[in-house]
Amino acid sequence: MSVPCVCTGNPAVNAPAVTVEVLTGLHRGQSVTIDKPRFKIGASADSDLRLASHFGPGLYVTISVDADGAEIHDCSLLPATRVNTARAGRRQRLQSGDMIEVASTLLRVTWSPAPQQLS
Repeated sequence: MSVPCVCTGNPAVNAPAVTVEVLTGLHRGQSVTIDKPRFKIGASADSDLRLASHFGPGLYVTISVDADGAEIHDCSLLPATRVNTARAGRRQRLQSGDMIEVASTLLRVTWSPAPQQLS
């Protein structure tokens, strides 16, 4: 079961390329570069990164990307989402290299600074 999770950010022209790497679970070794402003992680069919989970179907978290980096939005009613071993808030800014535990799967989120635009 999940709660509505709405991310209102628009795609930023100079947003960094954010990568999500799966470190544990059935999808270990998979790596995805986020190419949209709202990236969905869960067990539902419309998830961008679909995880096999005993927590059942649903949207677990979204990651929003903007010019400053990324933010995680916890969409689940389950107390299972953690960032660097601490319980994640409903919305939380991420740092490159942060570890996210969602639905018993460990993920690492990384990015490099976006290229600067010449004026």
